[in-house]
Formats: sequence, C-alpha cells, structure tokens
Amino acid sequence: VSKNLKKIQAKVFNGCTSLKIIESPLVKIDGNFVLFNYELSSILDLEAKEYIIPYGVKNIPDLFFSKLDLVEKIVIPCTVVNIGQSVFLDSCNIKRIEIPESITKIGVLAFQHCWAEEIILPKSIKKISFGAFKWCPNLKKIIIPERVTTIENEAFQDCQSLYEVTIPNNVITFGYSIFTGCSALKIINSDSCRLENDFFIIKDILDSAIVKKEEYIIPKTVSVIRSSVFESCKLKRITIPENIKIIENYAFNDMEELEKVVIDAPLDIDFLKVFPNCPKLKALVISKYATVRNIPSGIVVVRK
Repeated sequence: VSKNLKKIQAKVFNGCTSLKIIESPLVKIDGNFVLFNYELSSILDLEAKEYIIPYGVKNIPDLFFSKLDLVEKIVIPCTVVNIGQSVFLDSCNIKRIEIPESITKIGVLAFQHCWAEEIILPKSIKKISFGAFKWCPNLKKIIIPERVTTIENEAFQDCQSLYEVTIPNNVITFGYSIFTGCSALKIINSDSCRLENDFFIIKDILDSAIVKKEEYIIPKTVSVIRSSVFESCKLKRITIPENIKIIENYAFNDMEELEKVVIDAPLDIDFLKVFPNCPKLKALVISKYATVRNIPSGIVVVRK
C-alpha cells in the first residue's frame, strides 16, 4: 500500500479471509480486523461468532458490525470512546453487549435495530442520544445509570419486548416519544416518571403512548400533552379533559380514524397544528372556555 495513503473507506477488505500481510505503515492486520491508523477499517471473516476489538481502538464506525448473521459476542475494550450509528444493525444472533466505562455518551442511533437481549450500560455515561436503542426487538430490561441527566427523543421507541426500565432521579431532560410503541412495558422504576393508563408520564407531562390502541382515558394527573403522543393511533373519539393546560403542536398527528374530538379544557389552540392529517375528523365539541382557531370548513362545531 502506498506510503502516501491518507484514507481507506470502511469495509474495503471485508470478507478477505485469506489476507495475511499488508505492507503499509498505517494499515495493519490485528486478529480478525484490518486497522487503518489504529482504527477499525474492515472485518476479514464475516462469519465469525465472536469478535474481540483490539485494545487501543477508540471508535467503532457507523454500521461496522451490521448484518452479521452468525456473530454472538462482541468484546469492546476500555479504549473505545465513541460508538457510531447503527453499529449492530440486524446482527440478529448477538445476545449480550457490555459497554465499557470509557464511554460517556450513547450516540445517535448507536444501537438501532440491535437484536441483543441484554445491553449493560456503564456507570460513566451521562447522556442517551436520539434513537440510541430504537427498534431493539429483543431488549427486555434496561438500567439507566445514575450519572445520566439527558434522555433524548425516541431513545427506546418501538422496543417491543422491553418490560422493565430503571430511570435515575438525576435525569432532568426528557426528549419526546421515549417509549412510544414499547407495548410490553410494565415496570418503570423511578421517582420522576411513571406508567399510567398505557402512557409514559413525566411528572404531569404526557410523553408517550406505550400501546397504540383505539381507546384511551387521559389521566387526571396530566396537564401537558406533548407533540406526537397520539400520532398514528387508531382512536375514533377522544375527550380532552379540564385538567389539560397545554397541547403541543402535532400531538394528534396522522390519526386516520379520528372522527370526533371533545375539548373540555380551557385551551387556546390552532386546529391545523394540533390535528394535522386527520381526514375523518368531522365533529368538534368545544367548551365555552376553549378557543380553537383555523377550523377547516366541513367540520361540525358544537359549543357547550
């Protein structure tokens, strides 16, 4: 390999099982990997059941271990400080992943569609980024470490086997739709958030509809409905009770079956922003204390 080489695209040597020697000061073979400048570049044997990432590697590139049908175990050394996007996408035989203490942040979409049943988070992490564990179909339980202060949007969305979650009291920033679609979720261990009536609730804020279903009762303990909570739900009718003080835009987006809305709460809302893409919505019953602007023609409005 030329001495002037400055970059090698990821996976260039993937599957080159006979490759034994690379003559280059920046490229070398270490176990089952080709390293460029001491970072992961390619996997030689794509049918191995176990991969041990070499000590000294700092980054795992995007999609690096994706679509490996036979891999069961990946050992991550304590030198790794960054995990890229969708690193384990559709590698469906991985059972367990343990993340080292060198990691302080779980990055955007890092474990998206990872099939592991167990993911052990280190005590060192402080942030779980957007979609970090989105669509992990086999993940059953997660313990979020004490130092975590931020959980971003859709962090665990559509983890359909997720049953139990532990959330520390240090979390002060919650994103949107964190547990939307987690239909198996039954236990949340936390003082700051809870499950109630198939909703994930942060103090008095309705954040996620755990199960997308045809009928909901909005809890009386809630005062805020966040954006996208009811997105794509199959509801035909919903009553917004008096305890609701704020409804964020797009809270009822893409509700194709919604036919009637009753608003008992003293709200001031823009219909087109709160109920976009609800083609069957034809009836609106509004409290005398509520104001609804930009109601489309063709919707029957009843004041009470």
